[in-house]
Amino acid sequence: MYLSGVNRGISFTKPGFYTTGMVVLLGFFATGSGYNGLFLALGFGLSFLLISGLLSEKTIQASELSGISDVMAEADTAFSVNFQITNSSSSWYVFSLENIITTKLPNFRLLQTRVDALIEARLMMLPPEQTQTVPGRCNGLPRGWYQDFYLTQRTLFPFGMISKFKVSRLKANISVLPRLDEKFAIQLNQELAGLSTGQPDEHEFYGHRPVAPHTPIHALDQKKNAGRPPEQWVMKVFEAPANLFGFWVDPDWTAIRLSLSEEQYEKALSYLRTACEGIRHTGKPILVKLADGRFATDYEKSLTALIQAPPFQQRTDLGLSTQGGDPVPGWYLRLGISGNSDHWQHHWDLKPSYLK
Repeated sequence: MYLSGVNRGISFTKPGFYTTGMVVLLGFFATGSGYNGLFLALGFGLSFLLISGLLSEKTIQASELSGISDVMAEADTAFSVNFQITNSSSSWYVFSLENIITTKLPNFRLLQTRVDALIEARLMMLPPEQTQTVPGRCNGLPRGWYQDFYLTQRTLFPFGMISKFKVSRLKANISVLPRLDEKFAIQLNQELAGLSTGQPDEHEFYGHRPVAPHTPIHALDQKKNAGRPPEQWVMKVFEAPANLFGFWVDPDWTAIRLSLSEEQYEKALSYLRTACEGIRHTGKPILVKLADGRFATDYEKSLTALIQAPPFQQRTDLGLSTQGGDPVPGWYLRLGISGNSDHWQHHWDLKPSYLK
């Protein structure tokens, strides 16, 4: 039972429900029989329920959620959230407080039932005028950006008979990424390592630098060093072509829109996220071409675009990303991602493109 006007609700646990029923029956027997012992038992029972309600109300009044940590997690993977709980009372201890986060207002009943919580955290004890960090746990969420929640704070203190609770709206920042494609990640990292180091015959002359200790003789520039003292000698520096460029990820958004199932749609976004993660570890600039033809110009904007990509049912809105802009001018190697709803693949265009 929840009264939104005063933001308070009350439910009975099974022991509390049976105890209340016994007190009501005692009231009927006492008034019907006039037996003083029954009136005395009725007084004890009513006092028990009244004290339970008053003490639980003190706990609810004193407890406040003063903050919740930002979270970035993977889709359908358990993660932790830190709650900052404050006791606003100057004299009252908060005991046995549950903090439950949901996306919808829970359906409260007179007999307490389990709330289908997204995130749940339990506080055992909090001294007056203190703030405590309480870890909460979520068993996983679908990919997306979650901001608006309902927070239910409830307690069974002191006797476990009555569940007293209050509900408030909560703003949070929970970003859930597409899952990594582990098989693709291994393959991509090997390819990126090859592009970054190259084979000896794939290296191109890049410039000169002073001779370092233990420099091989074949690395010295004999012509440039001729007639110079040894302390002025220089060595040739070679780099693989990929070391001179950034990477441009170019997904086939038309094929992604045509995905036949949510699983295959999310798999395509996972493939794209894996490409972003692999390139990030190279330390090279990254661009991701978005569905509207603009570019996400760094790693963070690329991930944000993937997090905010519409769900499968609204995939025709893929071109509405707010993360797009003009590319950072420069030379880039293109990584194309294409396929269909059954299989996604990638391919390299090793002829650099100048984007501006």
